[in-house]
Amino acid sequence: MNLMQIESILLHGAHFTAEQREVIQAIGRIDVVAGPGSGKTTVLAAKVLRLLTTRNYEDKGICCITHTNVAVKEILARLKLAGVDEIEYPNFVGTIQSFMDKFLGKTAFAAVLPGVTLKLLDDEKFYEKYDKNFRRIVQDYRSDWNVPKPSNNGCKLVILDDGSFYYTNRHQNQRCQYAINCACEWLLRDGYVSYSDLKSLSYWYLSKHRDELSVAFEERFSYLMIDEAQDTDWIQFAIINGLANGKQLNVQRFGDPYQALYTIYGSETEDSWNPRPDNEFYQTKEIAETTRFGSLIAAVVRHVCVQEYEQFHSNRELNFFPKYFMTYETGDELKEKHTRLIEEAASSNPDFRILQKPDAIVGIMHSDIIKVEPKYSKEGSKQRAHERSVSEIYALVIKLLANANGVSFMEESVLIRDNHDSNLELADIIQKLAKQNISLNEVQNHLYSLIDSETISEDYLQRECKHLLQDVSNLEGEPERMNLSTVHREFATIHGVKGETHRSTLLLLTSCVHMKFNEEDKINNFFKTIFPYLLGDRPDFSSDPEIEQLQRDCLKLTYVALSRPKYLLAVAIPSQDLADEKKTSLLTHGWVEAK
Repeated sequence: MNLMQIESILLHGAHFTAEQREVIQAIGRIDVVAGPGSGKTTVLAAKVLRLLTTRNYEDKGICCITHTNVAVKEILARLKLAGVDEIEYPNFVGTIQSFMDKFLGKTAFAAVLPGVTLKLLDDEKFYEKYDKNFRRIVQDYRSDWNVPKPSNNGCKLVILDDGSFYYTNRHQNQRCQYAINCACEWLLRDGYVSYSDLKSLSYWYLSKHRDELSVAFEERFSYLMIDEAQDTDWIQFAIINGLANGKQLNVQRFGDPYQALYTIYGSETEDSWNPRPDNEFYQTKEIAETTRFGSLIAAVVRHVCVQEYEQFHSNRELNFFPKYFMTYETGDELKEKHTRLIEEAASSNPDFRILQKPDAIVGIMHSDIIKVEPKYSKEGSKQRAHERSVSEIYALVIKLLANANGVSFMEESVLIRDNHDSNLELADIIQKLAKQNISLNEVQNHLYSLIDSETISEDYLQRECKHLLQDVSNLEGEPERMNLSTVHREFATIHGVKGETHRSTLLLLTSCVHMKFNEEDKINNFFKTIFPYLLGDRPDFSSDPEIEQLQRDCLKLTYVALSRPKYLLAVAIPSQDLADEKKTSLLTHGWVEAK
């Protein structure tokens, strides 16, 4: 399949940019630095599709690794649009966890615990079983206390050359330290393996059989592509690099190094992926043009990047809204200002109004968000009752369209999302369904324009539309509660919104980023550090390593947060932190106060 054919399938008549084309066609070892909203996932899918559809039967396979099941499903959905229904041997597309499990983990586990069946658990399920074991060991541990998590206490599986193993952790209480180690060991001996343990097992096995494993890997694959490389930690990179020793293997790493947050939330002190133009092994290529937002937001994102990012730009000069700031003394005041801002934006811009994306309010820590929204919780912060109903209506409509068009749910979602007119049509249907203010005839007419298949009869469509109306009426909640609110407000941490796209984003500039600083420096050092960059300045703190590290962490967090919105960007500053001269500086540099 040639590039023109791939464009017609994945881009619906649009074309890849010169930067994107260069990456899709590149061979050899490359680092692809792709800015936010630059179409990285589409480019990666196009590259995989091109390689899969041009390879001969006897050719080596393609290995594509990403970090989440959502990303895997999206890539597979795009491949299915082009007729690639199954990923067959010798090819592999999956998460890094499934990759390690398939190629190293099972064999490593069998070598350490022969005869025991491996059961890989996600973090939540692993913690449930670990919690029970911990409480069996420390029987007087209070039921209302949270059991110390292994991941929060540096718990590590250590495997010796002979296959014997033990756990170590850094909990300060010796009794808890012993209980953490024992609880994890019991689980491992019963076959329950966490992702952290899987990494340790894989790394141990690779260190013993590196040469033969790297030869086998190169014999099977000609390409190894790593998505979101900035989210790959040091152990994962060591495993991948150990397997990718072969000179004939095309290793291509995709991501945005400026969004790497491991040095903030993890135990690493340095980013694991650091693409450099002078790297003799990897050629650096960039996709620096974004389609997510206009030039004004792109300029803000460029200014808050941890390094100079002059190449980053938008392909759209049109800016729908200015950049906003607001001050507040209480959470209620902030929410009132936020509501007014979003309502004004929705009334003035139809594209903004119909976009079914959140109006997110984001902060560094959960505690920062709770100060603004006391009802916020880590687990249930994302959707309210009426928003759940709207999401359910969306799912019902997409399911109907997917069945009618003969594609999967994910494929239909991708098709709708990538087509502006279809997006508008879908938003109109959902709004009317949510209000329960639409006739059967209207539903049919709306949906008929979104169905590609010519084999669907009117009787079939009428029957399915009747079912849709019935399913919507059966959803919980009164119609007025299901109504599409003008404000789609969500609260989340910055780490929690990585990879998302918002309709609007409001960043809370209130936090203490590092607790190791003196008491007087703890007062909102986030705002203090970020403020010059909001004006386009780049102060130099290289002479003070501690302040420089604070600067780097604040910039990374700000860059992630402010690169989420498609239309509207805003920051919120506690009133006591914004002196008159600073407010004047913001206004002078093009920021508009939302009141």
